[in-house]
Amino acid sequence: RGLAAAYLWVKVAEVRGLPPSSRPPFKVCVKVGEQSASTGPSHPKADNGMSAALHKVCLEQLEQGRPPQDVAEGLGLQLLQVLAKGQATTPSSADVRVAVQRACEDRAATDPFFEEALTLLIPDPASAGGSVKVSLVLLDKRGADLGMVSFAMSDLLNAPGLALGGTVRLRPIDADIRVSLRLRFLEP
Repeated sequence: RGLAAAYLWVKVAEVRGLPPSSRPPFKVCVKVGEQSASTGPSHPKADNGMSAALHKVCLEQLEQGRPPQDVAEGLGLQLLQVLAKGQATTPSSADVRVAVQRACEDRAATDPFFEEALTLLIPDPASAGGSVKVSLVLLDKRGADLGMVSFAMSDLLNAPGLALGGTVRLRPIDADIRVSLRLRFLEP
């Protein structure tokens, strides 16, 4: 191991498109040479974006006995949003509670959310001649490797502002991960 000459900041936002049979919670392990760091466990993304007027209409429709799926389609909402509102208005309804739980489990399995930043101290990446890779590995709750994506350190060194980001494909699982990477050199 060399002395730390730089730090790599990696923000893991979310993964989209995992099969419903996936086993949450998930973790993402970031590796650079011998250095590694892992996110905490994933969780379902919260659905908070409902206006007060839309919230009122949603509740009225549910109180009139309309099925949550019909309300969601009619108002252009996600079923999970409607079920959560239904649970708030009729907490005694076992069907709604079960549906909310099932929808949360499905979302946690297929679209895990992290919104977590990791920092790794690494040796000078330029001294390795560009052969160093940054690997992100998605692990399920049992630690099984589901998919991976790698970035060449040379791409990061040549990127504007020493930063890369966006949505990339995890292989072989064919899910998308949204990440940002930023490299900074330590002062001598």
